[in-house]
Amino acid sequence: HNPAPSGLEVLFTFLHESGTDVEGWEGPFVELPERIRTLVIAAPVARALSAREVNGLRERVTRGLRLIYLAPTALDAQPALDAWLGLERAARFSSDSPDLKMAGDPFGTTLEIWRQEGLLAGLQQFRVGVGHSLNPVKPGWVSMAGKGERAGVLARTEGQGDVWVFSGPEVAENNRLELLDNLALWEAVASAGPVAFDESLHHPRTGPPRPVALGWVIFQLGLAGGFWVWAKGARLGPPRWEPVERQRSTLEYLEALGRLTREAQVEPELLAELATRMRHSLWERLGISLTLSDADATRGVAARTGLEATELAEFFRDVRALTPGTRVPAPVFLALSQRAAEWSARIS
Repeated sequence: HNPAPSGLEVLFTFLHESGTDVEGWEGPFVELPERIRTLVIAAPVARALSAREVNGLRERVTRGLRLIYLAPTALDAQPALDAWLGLERAARFSSDSPDLKMAGDPFGTTLEIWRQEGLLAGLQQFRVGVGHSLNPVKPGWVSMAGKGERAGVLARTEGQGDVWVFSGPEVAENNRLELLDNLALWEAVASAGPVAFDESLHHPRTGPPRPVALGWVIFQLGLAGGFWVWAKGARLGPPRWEPVERQRSTLEYLEALGRLTREAQVEPELLAELATRMRHSLWERLGISLTLSDADATRGVAARTGLEATELAEFFRDVRALTPGTRVPAPVFLALSQRAAEWSARIS
């Protein structure tokens, strides 16, 4: 995703718009989807692969993955990866003579294709930078391209997959992609299947943040807690005798309750509640609607139970006749309550 001259955004966009299944990969290599045919690791310098990550990558290659490693220009940037591949950096490539300098890339150099096989079938030349050449120290490598006697492209098989190493990332960079056969190389890569560009090695690995001044924070919390205890703690004065409480007699409680009962009057709301509860009882037990008048409800009771409902009608008239908002003597309320209880028992 880098649009600068040394980035690979032009290549990524070209492959994507050409219909190639291409993506940027930032997860572990062992989780790389099986559909990915080619993995490109381009100049990783932000962090180095661990031995465990290299083993996961190697296991994935042996199952059929094609690895294209564009070696970084910085020496010893990936010691674990170089140890697995068995590669060393040799002398730098010489720059082109003045009469061979290419317009638009005067500071680069040209690699000749030595073996037109695999990805290099039908190709002639690559345009790269004047970086370090490659020196294989393990058997199995085949020099595919270079300049003079110095190799710039190596290849070897690894299980069911294969590994291609380029001396630098210039063959894929934005400013050299259209020079010579650089673009044709990536068309050959795309023809083999889905391609993934590793992005995980371009971000340094970040761990959890370390606590800052943790000791001072704990000290401040302890100081605040101590101040809170001091502020909320009980203040203990000189000792004194426990006070003796004089307990009230039962007779005093009964006399106070009697005075309260004599002074109390019946609340007006209790009468309305008495009539309402009676109507609810008729609705729950006999199914007489609450929307009917008291007279209709009384006739409904007589029709459904066969009882003489004259007293019930008188009960409703007596309750409704009392003036709303006035206090009712307790004996009157007691009598009405007894009549309501008697009729509830009859209906049940």
